[in-house]
Amino acid sequence: MQNAKGRKRAVIREFLFRVNRPAVHWSASAAGGALAGARTIDAALGHASKASWPEPVVLGAARDAVRLATPLGTNGRTLVAFSGARAIDQNGIIELADGSLLAEPAWHPDIVEEWLRRRRHRVRSRRQRGPWFSCLLEFSCNYYHWICDVLPRFSGVLDRLPADVRFVVPGAMAPWHWDSLAALGIPPSRCAQLPRDEAWAFDELYYAGPAAVCGDHDPTAVAWLRDAVVGTIGRSAGPADRRLYVTRRLTRRSIVNEDEFWPVMADAGFTLIEAERLTFVDQVRAFASATCVVAPHGAGLANITWCPAPATVIEIVSPRFASQRCVWTLASALGHRHAIAVAADCERDSRLDLEWNGALVREILEFALRGPLAT
Repeated sequence: MQNAKGRKRAVIREFLFRVNRPAVHWSASAAGGALAGARTIDAALGHASKASWPEPVVLGAARDAVRLATPLGTNGRTLVAFSGARAIDQNGIIELADGSLLAEPAWHPDIVEEWLRRRRHRVRSRRQRGPWFSCLLEFSCNYYHWICDVLPRFSGVLDRLPADVRFVVPGAMAPWHWDSLAALGIPPSRCAQLPRDEAWAFDELYYAGPAAVCGDHDPTAVAWLRDAVVGTIGRSAGPADRRLYVTRRLTRRSIVNEDEFWPVMADAGFTLIEAERLTFVDQVRAFASATCVVAPHGAGLANITWCPAPATVIEIVSPRFASQRCVWTLASALGHRHAIAVAADCERDSRLDLEWNGALVREILEFALRGPLAT
Protein backbone atom coordinates (compact mmCIF):
# COMPACT_ATOMS: atom_id res chain seq x y z
CA MET A 1 0.00 0.00 0.00
CA GLN A 2 2.80 2.40 0.95
CA ASN A 3 4.67 1.61 -2.26
CA ALA A 4 1.55 2.31 -4.31
CA LYS A 5 1.12 5.69 -2.58
CA GLY A 6 4.79 6.51 -3.16
CA ARG A 7 4.50 5.70 -6.86
CA LYS A 8 1.37 7.84 -7.12
CA ARG A 9 3.11 10.81 -5.49
CA ALA A 10 6.07 10.39 -7.86
CA VAL A 11 3.75 10.40 -10.86
CA ILE A 12 2.03 13.56 -9.60
CA ARG A 13 5.38 15.29 -9.00
CA GLU A 14 6.56 14.38 -12.50
CA PHE A 15 3.31 15.66 -14.00
CA LEU A 16 3.56 18.97 -12.13
CA PHE A 17 7.23 19.26 -13.10
CA ARG A 18 6.41 18.88 -16.78
CA VAL A 19 3.40 21.21 -16.64
CA ASN A 20 5.38 23.95 -14.87
CA ARG A 21 8.58 23.46 -16.83
CA PRO A 22 9.85 26.82 -18.17
CA ALA A 23 10.92 27.42 -21.75
CA VAL A 24 14.68 27.03 -22.24
CA HIS A 25 16.76 29.11 -24.68
CA TRP A 26 20.21 27.90 -25.68
CA SER A 27 21.57 31.00 -27.41
CA ALA A 28 21.08 34.71 -26.87
CA SER A 29 22.27 35.25 -30.45
CA ALA A 30 19.83 32.81 -32.04
CA ALA A 31 16.87 34.10 -30.04
CA GLY A 32 17.77 37.72 -30.68
CA GLY A 33 15.15 40.23 -29.65
CA ALA A 34 12.66 37.46 -28.87
CA LEU A 35 14.06 37.04 -25.37
CA ALA A 36 12.02 38.70 -22.64
CA GLY A 37 13.44 42.01 -21.43
CA ALA A 38 16.33 41.92 -23.93
CA ARG A 39 17.96 45.01 -25.42
CA THR A 40 20.65 44.26 -28.01
CA ILE A 41 23.86 46.25 -27.55
CA ASP A 42 25.98 44.56 -30.24
CA ALA A 43 24.65 41.81 -32.49
CA ALA A 44 28.00 41.04 -34.13
CA LEU A 45 30.54 40.20 -31.41
CA GLY A 46 31.31 36.95 -33.21
CA HIS A 47 29.93 34.71 -35.91
CA ALA A 48 29.19 31.01 -35.71
CA SER A 49 31.63 28.96 -37.75
CA LYS A 50 32.85 25.41 -38.09
CA ALA A 51 36.42 24.79 -37.01
CA SER A 52 38.97 23.45 -39.47
CA TRP A 53 42.24 22.65 -37.73
CA PRO A 54 45.24 20.67 -38.99
CA GLU A 55 45.29 17.08 -37.81
CA PRO A 56 47.50 16.71 -34.73
CA VAL A 57 50.76 14.82 -34.85
CA VAL A 58 50.57 11.71 -32.65
CA LEU A 59 53.63 10.24 -30.96
CA GLY A 60 54.14 6.92 -29.15
CA ALA A 61 53.60 3.22 -29.74
CA ALA A 62 49.90 3.48 -28.74
CA ARG A 63 49.12 6.25 -31.22
CA ASP A 64 46.14 4.31 -32.62
CA ALA A 65 44.33 5.04 -29.33
CA VAL A 66 43.89 8.70 -30.27
CA ARG A 67 40.37 9.43 -31.52
CA LEU A 68 39.82 13.12 -30.95
CA ALA A 69 36.25 14.40 -30.74
CA THR A 70 35.21 16.47 -33.75
CA PRO A 71 35.51 20.24 -33.15
CA LEU A 72 32.14 21.99 -33.16
CA GLY A 73 33.38 25.52 -33.84
CA THR A 74 32.69 29.02 -32.58
CA ASN A 75 29.44 30.60 -31.46
CA GLY A 76 27.56 33.54 -32.84
CA ARG A 77 27.76 36.12 -30.07
CA THR A 78 25.57 39.03 -29.08
CA LEU A 79 25.98 41.50 -26.23
CA VAL A 80 22.55 41.88 -24.62
CA ALA A 81 21.22 43.87 -21.67
CA PHE A 82 18.32 42.22 -19.81
CA SER A 83 15.86 43.95 -17.56
CA GLY A 84 14.08 41.92 -14.89
CA ALA A 85 16.52 38.98 -15.16
CA ARG A 86 17.89 36.82 -12.35
CA ALA A 87 21.18 34.94 -12.00
CA ILE A 88 19.95 31.78 -10.39
CA ASP A 89 22.90 29.42 -10.11
CA GLN A 90 26.70 29.19 -10.18
CA ASN A 91 26.47 27.57 -13.61
CA GLY A 92 25.30 30.85 -15.14
CA ILE A 93 21.68 29.99 -15.97
CA ILE A 94 19.67 33.21 -16.26
CA GLU A 95 15.97 33.40 -15.54
CA LEU A 96 14.38 36.02 -17.78
CA ALA A 97 11.50 38.37 -16.99
CA ASP A 98 8.90 35.94 -18.36
CA GLY A 99 10.24 32.97 -16.34
CA SER A 100 12.01 31.33 -19.28
CA LEU A 101 15.67 30.33 -18.95
CA LEU A 102 18.78 31.30 -20.89
CA ALA A 103 20.76 28.09 -20.38
CA GLU A 104 23.71 28.63 -22.72
CA PRO A 105 26.30 29.06 -19.90
CA ALA A 106 25.41 25.63 -18.47
CA TRP A 107 26.65 23.94 -21.68
CA HIS A 108 24.53 20.76 -21.57
CA PRO A 109 20.82 19.88 -21.24
CA ASP A 110 21.57 17.33 -18.49
CA ILE A 111 22.97 20.09 -16.27
CA VAL A 112 19.86 22.20 -16.79
CA GLU A 113 17.62 19.21 -16.12
CA GLU A 114 19.38 18.52 -12.83
CA TRP A 115 19.00 22.13 -11.75
CA LEU A 116 15.31 22.22 -12.67
CA ARG A 117 14.54 19.11 -10.65
CA ARG A 118 16.68 19.66 -7.56
CA ARG A 119 17.62 23.26 -7.04
CA ARG A 120 15.17 25.63 -8.65
CA HIS A 121 13.07 26.40 -5.58
CA ARG A 122 15.83 26.12 -2.98
CA VAL A 123 17.31 29.61 -3.21
CA ARG A 124 16.33 32.99 -1.87
CA SER A 125 16.35 36.05 -4.09
CA ARG A 126 18.10 39.37 -3.49
CA ARG A 127 17.79 42.59 -5.47
CA GLN A 128 20.89 44.15 -7.05
CA ARG A 129 20.70 47.75 -8.25
CA GLY A 130 22.46 49.24 -11.24
CA PRO A 131 24.14 47.59 -14.25
CA TRP A 132 25.86 44.21 -13.89
CA PHE A 133 27.70 41.76 -16.16
CA SER A 134 27.51 37.99 -15.63
CA CYS A 135 30.82 36.09 -15.41
CA LEU A 136 29.06 32.88 -14.37
CA LEU A 137 29.62 29.69 -16.34
CA GLU A 138 29.52 25.96 -15.65
CA PHE A 139 32.93 24.53 -14.58
CA SER A 140 34.31 28.03 -13.87
CA CYS A 141 36.00 26.72 -10.69
CA ASN A 142 38.44 24.88 -12.99
CA TYR A 143 41.52 26.79 -14.17
CA TYR A 144 41.24 25.70 -17.81
CA HIS A 145 37.54 26.56 -18.10
CA TRP A 146 38.01 29.93 -16.42
CA ILE A 147 40.91 30.91 -18.68
CA CYS A 148 39.60 29.42 -21.92
CA ASP A 149 35.80 29.72 -21.56
CA VAL A 150 35.04 32.58 -19.15
CA LEU A 151 37.72 35.17 -19.89
CA PRO A 152 37.33 35.09 -23.72
CA ARG A 153 33.72 36.23 -23.19
CA PHE A 154 35.15 39.70 -22.49
CA SER A 155 36.53 39.96 -26.03
CA GLY A 156 34.80 42.88 -27.73
CA VAL A 157 32.73 43.49 -24.61
CA LEU A 158 34.63 45.45 -21.97
CA ASP A 159 34.61 48.75 -23.84
CA ARG A 160 30.87 48.41 -24.54
CA LEU A 161 29.82 48.16 -20.89
CA PRO A 162 28.69 51.12 -18.74
CA ALA A 163 31.47 52.79 -16.74
CA ASP A 164 29.74 51.87 -13.47
CA VAL A 165 29.05 48.23 -14.33
CA ARG A 166 29.76 45.59 -11.70
CA PHE A 167 30.58 41.92 -12.29
CA VAL A 168 28.81 38.97 -10.71
CA VAL A 169 31.31 36.15 -10.16
CA PRO A 170 31.10 32.62 -8.68
CA GLY A 171 30.80 32.10 -4.95
CA ALA A 172 34.12 30.20 -4.86
CA MET A 173 37.01 32.29 -6.17
CA ALA A 174 40.70 31.35 -5.96
CA PRO A 175 43.52 33.91 -6.07
CA TRP A 176 44.07 33.16 -9.76
CA HIS A 177 40.44 34.10 -10.50
CA TRP A 178 40.97 37.53 -8.97
CA ASP A 179 44.42 38.04 -10.51
CA SER A 180 43.20 37.19 -14.02
CA LEU A 181 40.32 39.67 -13.74
CA ALA A 182 42.70 42.33 -12.45
CA ALA A 183 44.90 41.74 -15.52
CA LEU A 184 41.89 42.72 -17.64
CA GLY A 185 41.31 45.86 -15.58
CA ILE A 186 38.55 44.43 -13.36
CA PRO A 187 39.48 44.91 -9.67
CA PRO A 188 37.80 43.00 -6.82
CA SER A 189 36.03 46.21 -5.78
CA ARG A 190 33.88 45.98 -8.94
CA CYS A 191 32.95 42.32 -8.37
CA ALA A 192 30.49 40.55 -6.11
CA GLN A 193 30.30 36.80 -5.44
CA LEU A 194 26.96 35.05 -5.88
CA PRO A 195 26.38 32.76 -2.87
CA ARG A 196 25.39 29.19 -3.67
CA ASP A 197 22.09 29.52 -1.82
CA GLU A 198 20.95 32.77 -3.46
CA ALA A 199 19.55 34.10 -6.72
CA TRP A 200 20.13 37.75 -7.63
CA ALA A 201 17.55 39.88 -9.44
CA PHE A 202 19.09 42.72 -11.44
CA ASP A 203 17.82 46.07 -12.62
CA GLU A 204 20.03 45.55 -15.68
CA LEU A 205 22.11 42.47 -16.48
CA TYR A 206 24.58 42.47 -19.38
CA TYR A 207 25.30 39.13 -21.00
CA ALA A 208 27.64 37.84 -23.70
CA GLY A 209 27.73 34.11 -24.33
CA PRO A 210 30.80 31.86 -24.61
CA ALA A 211 32.96 32.59 -27.65
CA ALA A 212 33.03 28.90 -28.60
CA VAL A 213 31.49 25.57 -27.70
CA CYS A 214 33.09 23.95 -24.64
CA GLY A 215 36.30 22.27 -25.85
CA ASP A 216 36.65 24.62 -28.83
CA HIS A 217 38.20 28.08 -29.05
CA ASP A 218 37.66 31.26 -31.04
CA PRO A 219 41.02 32.43 -32.50
CA THR A 220 40.05 36.09 -32.27
CA ALA A 221 38.92 35.85 -28.64
CA VAL A 222 41.92 33.86 -27.33
CA ALA A 223 44.39 36.07 -29.20
CA TRP A 224 42.73 39.13 -27.65
CA LEU A 225 42.98 37.51 -24.22
CA ARG A 226 46.68 36.69 -24.66
CA ASP A 227 47.54 40.20 -25.80
CA ALA A 228 45.50 41.84 -23.04
CA VAL A 229 46.86 39.72 -20.17
CA VAL A 230 50.49 39.52 -21.30
CA GLY A 231 50.38 43.22 -22.14
CA THR A 232 49.46 43.94 -18.53
CA ILE A 233 51.61 41.37 -16.72
CA GLY A 234 54.61 41.08 -19.03
CA ARG A 235 57.15 38.30 -19.56
CA SER A 236 59.69 36.84 -17.17
CA ALA A 237 63.22 38.14 -17.19
CA GLY A 238 65.77 36.09 -19.10
CA PRO A 239 65.64 34.33 -22.47
CA ALA A 240 62.50 34.70 -24.58
CA ASP A 241 62.72 31.15 -25.94
CA ARG A 242 62.37 28.99 -22.84
CA ARG A 243 61.49 25.31 -23.05
CA LEU A 244 59.11 24.31 -20.26
CA TYR A 245 58.23 20.92 -18.86
CA VAL A 246 55.13 21.16 -16.66
CA THR A 247 55.04 18.43 -14.02
CA ARG A 248 51.83 17.09 -12.44
CA ARG A 249 53.60 15.31 -9.59
CA LEU A 250 51.26 16.98 -7.08
CA THR A 251 48.06 15.60 -8.60
CA ARG A 252 46.54 12.83 -10.72
CA ARG A 253 47.70 12.01 -14.25
CA SER A 254 51.28 12.45 -13.12
CA ILE A 255 54.13 10.56 -14.76
CA VAL A 256 55.27 8.03 -12.17
CA ASN A 257 58.77 7.55 -13.61
CA GLU A 258 59.29 11.22 -14.41
CA ASP A 259 62.59 11.39 -12.51
CA GLU A 260 64.06 8.56 -14.59
CA PHE A 261 64.02 10.57 -17.82
CA TRP A 262 64.05 14.12 -16.48
CA PRO A 263 67.86 14.43 -16.92
CA VAL A 264 67.36 13.82 -20.66
CA MET A 265 64.79 16.64 -20.81
CA ALA A 266 67.04 18.93 -18.78
CA ASP A 267 69.98 18.24 -21.11
CA ALA A 268 67.74 19.33 -24.01
CA GLY A 269 67.25 22.70 -22.33
CA PHE A 270 63.94 22.20 -20.55
CA THR A 271 63.05 23.90 -17.27
CA LEU A 272 60.71 22.03 -14.89
CA ILE A 273 57.87 24.02 -13.36
CA GLU A 274 55.05 23.15 -10.97
CA ALA A 275 52.19 25.38 -12.11
CA GLU A 276 50.17 24.64 -8.97
CA ARG A 277 52.84 26.34 -6.85
CA LEU A 278 52.99 29.51 -8.97
CA THR A 279 50.78 32.56 -8.73
CA PHE A 280 48.74 33.47 -11.79
CA VAL A 281 51.13 36.33 -12.54
CA ASP A 282 54.15 34.02 -12.39
CA GLN A 283 52.45 31.46 -14.64
CA VAL A 284 51.70 34.12 -17.24
CA ARG A 285 55.26 35.43 -17.17
CA ALA A 286 56.78 31.96 -17.46
CA PHE A 287 54.63 30.86 -20.40
CA ALA A 288 54.84 34.25 -22.14
CA SER A 289 58.57 33.56 -22.49
CA ALA A 290 58.16 29.95 -23.68
CA THR A 291 58.39 28.70 -27.23
CA CYS A 292 58.07 25.01 -26.31
CA VAL A 293 55.84 23.38 -23.67
CA VAL A 294 55.70 19.67 -22.77
CA ALA A 295 53.13 18.57 -20.20
CA PRO A 296 50.74 15.78 -19.22
CA HIS A 297 47.14 16.60 -20.15
CA GLY A 298 45.59 18.88 -17.54
CA ALA A 299 44.33 22.33 -16.70
CA GLY A 300 47.87 23.75 -16.59
CA LEU A 301 48.02 23.51 -20.38
CA ALA A 302 45.57 26.42 -20.50
CA ASN A 303 48.73 28.47 -19.95
CA ILE A 304 49.78 27.93 -23.57
CA THR A 305 47.37 30.83 -24.10
CA TRP A 306 50.20 33.14 -22.98
CA CYS A 307 52.89 31.68 -25.28
CA PRO A 308 53.94 33.76 -28.28
CA ALA A 309 52.89 32.13 -31.55
CA PRO A 310 54.01 29.87 -33.02
CA ALA A 311 55.05 27.80 -30.00
CA THR A 312 55.44 24.02 -29.90
CA VAL A 313 53.03 22.21 -27.55
CA ILE A 314 53.37 18.51 -26.72
CA GLU A 315 50.51 17.06 -24.68
CA ILE A 316 51.14 13.73 -22.93
CA VAL A 317 47.96 11.65 -22.61
CA SER A 318 46.64 8.31 -21.40
CA PRO A 319 45.40 5.92 -24.11
CA ARG A 320 42.17 5.63 -22.11
CA PHE A 321 41.47 9.35 -22.36
CA ALA A 322 42.84 10.21 -25.76
CA SER A 323 39.63 11.69 -27.19
CA GLN A 324 39.63 15.14 -25.55
CA ARG A 325 40.14 17.84 -28.15
CA CYS A 326 40.53 20.92 -25.93
CA VAL A 327 44.34 21.32 -25.99
CA TRP A 328 44.51 20.53 -29.71
CA THR A 329 41.87 23.13 -30.55
CA LEU A 330 43.38 25.72 -28.18
CA ALA A 331 46.85 25.27 -29.66
CA SER A 332 45.43 25.45 -33.17
CA ALA A 333 43.39 28.58 -32.45
CA LEU A 334 46.53 30.26 -31.11
CA GLY A 335 48.65 29.27 -34.09
CA HIS A 336 50.83 26.81 -32.14
CA ARG A 337 52.34 23.56 -33.38
CA HIS A 338 50.78 20.66 -31.46
CA ALA A 339 51.49 16.98 -30.90
CA ILE A 340 49.91 14.32 -28.70
CA ALA A 341 52.29 11.88 -27.01
CA VAL A 342 50.53 8.69 -25.86
CA ALA A 343 52.10 7.29 -22.69
CA ALA A 344 51.30 4.03 -20.91
CA ASP A 345 48.70 3.79 -18.15
CA CYS A 346 49.91 3.14 -14.63
CA GLU A 347 47.32 2.56 -11.92
CA ARG A 348 48.39 3.19 -8.33
CA ASP A 349 46.59 4.10 -5.13
CA SER A 350 43.22 3.84 -6.95
CA ARG A 351 44.13 6.59 -9.41
CA LEU A 352 45.25 6.56 -13.02
CA ASP A 353 48.73 7.92 -13.69
CA LEU A 354 51.08 7.70 -16.65
CA GLU A 355 54.42 6.12 -17.45
CA TRP A 356 56.76 7.06 -20.24
CA ASN A 357 59.79 5.29 -21.69
CA GLY A 358 62.95 6.16 -23.52
CA ALA A 359 61.41 5.74 -26.97
CA LEU A 360 58.56 8.15 -26.22
CA VAL A 361 60.93 10.71 -24.69
CA ARG A 362 63.07 10.54 -27.85
CA GLU A 363 60.01 11.15 -30.04
CA ILE A 364 58.97 14.08 -27.85
CA LEU A 365 62.39 15.69 -28.12
CA GLU A 366 62.66 15.07 -31.86
CA PHE A 367 59.32 16.84 -32.40
CA ALA A 368 60.22 19.65 -29.98
CA LEU A 369 63.60 20.32 -31.55
CA ARG A 370 62.18 20.40 -35.07
CA GLY A 371 59.98 23.29 -34.01
CA PRO A 372 60.52 27.06 -33.89
CA LEU A 373 63.39 26.65 -31.40
CA ALA A 374 65.30 23.96 -33.31
CA THR A 375 69.03 24.06 -32.59
